[in-house]
Amino acid sequence: MPVMKWDLPKVLLTNLRSAAVPKFDDFATCVRQQQVDVAGISESWCHKDVPSSMLNIDGYNMVRRDRENRRGGGILLYIHDRFPLQGVVRAAY
Repeated sequence: MPVMKWDLPKVLLTNLRSAAVPKFDDFATCVRQQQVDVAGISESWCHKDVPSSMLNIDGYNMVRRDRENRRGGGILLYIHDRFPLQGVVRAAY
């Protein structure tokens, strides 16, 4: 029986407790250097006044969900652009 090899994705998940620069710059550098397929940030602390352009990583699609009406919370998810991103369902939390 042939041995099957699986190419598992490289996943990185971190809690930044504020994705503000310079923490975000270090995170983005790590994602690129480690060639991560999917990266996530919990506790991004982003809000409507933080433009998505400050949070983009070249070569990745970003899914962003800010906590509304309260400080803290929020998530950022980065998916390498070689994976098709078709739709995002917004679930309540």
